[in-house]
Amino acid sequence: MKFRDIRRAVLLATVALGVTFGGKPADAAFIFTFEQVGANVVGIGNGSLNTTALTRVLGATPILGILRPEISVLRTAGTVVVYGGLAGPVSFGPGGETAASVSSGDAFLLQGIGGFVGTPFDYVSGAPLANSLTFNGQTLASLGLTPGTYVWSWGSGATADSFTLDITPPAVSVPEPATLALFGAGLLGLAATRRRKA
Repeated sequence: MKFRDIRRAVLLATVALGVTFGGKPADAAFIFTFEQVGANVVGIGNGSLNTTALTRVLGATPILGILRPEISVLRTAGTVVVYGGLAGPVSFGPGGETAASVSSGDAFLLQGIGGFVGTPFDYVSGAPLANSLTFNGQTLASLGLTPGTYVWSWGSGATADSFTLDITPPAVSVPEPATLALFGAGLLGLAATRRRKA
């Protein structure tokens, strides 16, 4: 089993326990995950945002799909309404600005410096959001993304919400038990062969 699969299983179990024991439901926050997929970096966003406690600072603003980790900027293409009032990291890596090869789904903007978030122009607070960014021929390192989990939050009580950015490190292949057993059997066979010759 790969590290990434174990991590997802733990995340799903944590979310299930949170819902079971009165925690916030999984769809109450927006989560965006970046990971290496073959020769490309793919980011997928899913969830919802409660904008009740945020302050609207800009009306209909067209944006392009851009990533700029050094100042916590993440944007998917479209027209957004920009709100202020977030608190969280001002950087999620040393990378400069890179335009996405493909941006699809709902428009979204995060800017850590200043604490801004943008939702689709016609977005209703709490409605589902889904989007993605693809950076062809890139790696997490070439984009300047530092693996880890970054969280921005706002509001309190019933208006509390958050945005989570999860940058997943490349999967490290861990030998499965059957592979290790075969390797061990091979070593024992070699040792037995050497003993017979000696």
